[in-house]
Amino acid sequence: MKKNVYIVTCFAVLLLIPPIILMMIGWNWSPENQPKSMKWILWLTDTAGAPYSIVTSLIFVSITLFVFRSQRHLFVKLIAIMIFCILAMQGLKSILKNYFQEPRPYIVWIEQQYDISNSEFYDLTRLQRAELVQTTVNQNENVPKWQLAHWQSETGYSFPSGHMLFAAGWALLLIGLLWQRRQYTFCLFLAIWAEGIGFSRMILGMHWPIDIIVSIIISGFFAIFGYALFDYKLSNKMVDRDCN
Repeated sequence: MKKNVYIVTCFAVLLLIPPIILMMIGWNWSPENQPKSMKWILWLTDTAGAPYSIVTSLIFVSITLFVFRSQRHLFVKLIAIMIFCILAMQGLKSILKNYFQEPRPYIVWIEQQYDISNSEFYDLTRLQRAELVQTTVNQNENVPKWQLAHWQSETGYSFPSGHMLFAAGWALLLIGLLWQRRQYTFCLFLAIWAEGIGFSRMILGMHWPIDIIVSIIISGFFAIFGYALFDYKLSNKMVDRDCN
């Protein structure tokens, strides 16, 4: 358990460094300053968002099954706990979004450019918000059509990031599990992928650095909780076996 906590903490800190630096230097998103050829960033961010996140989850479950193919009695408990943690984080995300009601960066930009207040925007239904984004931003040459479509599909609140909770959640849970099994290449891939998700959410105008930071911290706590729960269930099973 202690090794798991140490590994999760170290990788969580690594994930935190870039968004903390961006926040400290006062980085602010605007479409005028974003890269022009970046549709691949949308493809990356989609791996952590519905419906493609289901495919991503199945891939991670399959890899875990392969690693634990000789210990399938552990695999079921591991996957059950991991999925529970991922779903719990998404539930917590919904609660926090509705409580804080933080507007997304692109919505703040729309307010500044087109004089549409955040309160007016969020008073609309989701369908009306999507239509408003389309009518106001459609002619802006700094916003490509595919990015506009992405904005229209995500008109909710910003804080925290559901995509980052998903990515950092899976990454930290699997890294804590697989690093001790010397799956170093895959663990590094997970860290890079999760970091890429964080950057993609900020570059696309969907989240502020603080959204990414808090999402990583929440994911770290859930990963540690998941390992504590797994150790508890495993120790209980060993006690029951000894008693019998």
